[in-house]
Amino acid sequence: MPLGEAVFMTVIVVTPLLFIVSMLYIDWSTRDLRRAALARYRLPAGRVASDKEISFKSAA
Repeated sequence: MPLGEAVFMTVIVVTPLLFIVSMLYIDWSTRDLRRAALARYRLPAGRVASDKEISFKSAA
């Protein structure tokens, strides 16, 4: 196999893997931020605030 073909095939295989790993890392690293954002709009009795309530809370 010529060197150029080997490099091309490696790039084709490695690029999607790097993309998937980076997406998983971003998802994992922002987990606490998402949890805090959801908790901010959670109401008593486990109900999640509606869009109207969220806009009112964020304006206040």
